[in-house]
Amino acid sequence: MRNVKGKQGMKNNRAEEIPQRINEVYEWASLLAVESRTGNWLEYYYWTEQAKRLLLRIRHLKRGLIALIGLQGTGKTSALTAVGVNLYQEGFKTGMMRWRSDITSKTVQNYRYTFFDLPDYATGSARLMKRHLDEIGQLWYGLKDRDIVFVVAAQKELFKGHYLIGKMDIVELTPLKPHQLLEAYKVRFETTDPFTEEALLLIAELS
Repeated sequence: MRNVKGKQGMKNNRAEEIPQRINEVYEWASLLAVESRTGNWLEYYYWTEQAKRLLLRIRHLKRGLIALIGLQGTGKTSALTAVGVNLYQEGFKTGMMRWRSDITSKTVQNYRYTFFDLPDYATGSARLMKRHLDEIGQLWYGLKDRDIVFVVAAQKELFKGHYLIGKMDIVELTPLKPHQLLEAYKVRFETTDPFTEEALLLIAELS
């Protein structure tokens, strides 16, 4: 009788855990933009091969321009933030900023690495992106006597037709494949609960 009660108690505890996990999953999946996230989300950041390559490339670059490109929603800002925080924790002077036309050499000259996150442009705003790239190029050439690395995150859809692109190392982020989403889920929650692996893979394929 005692064993029956013990097993029943375990089932009840399990039943109580599932709604809590569902709430955690819902919160995790609902924060689509990095700006919405709080707390220790970087502890669970899923490092894709492209993000790892970006970090490795930056570490071995004395001076240079790097473009992190990807379709809208592929996680450019998240990758930029994860790489920047990693370098900062390693002791490098790292600046992270949304690009603004009033940024000057005085703003960035003391950083070893500067990360510029270009805004999300409307489909017809290619001219505005080119203007911003012009400004970044002028800033870059104005600091030609310094060992400094600029990393620019930009939308792949509009990233074309500018002279600066030919001077950049380009790293492209791509959407996660189904098995990567499954891995990312396990990184965050350590298990697939309350789903099966097959269910998560199916969700990923349909997304």
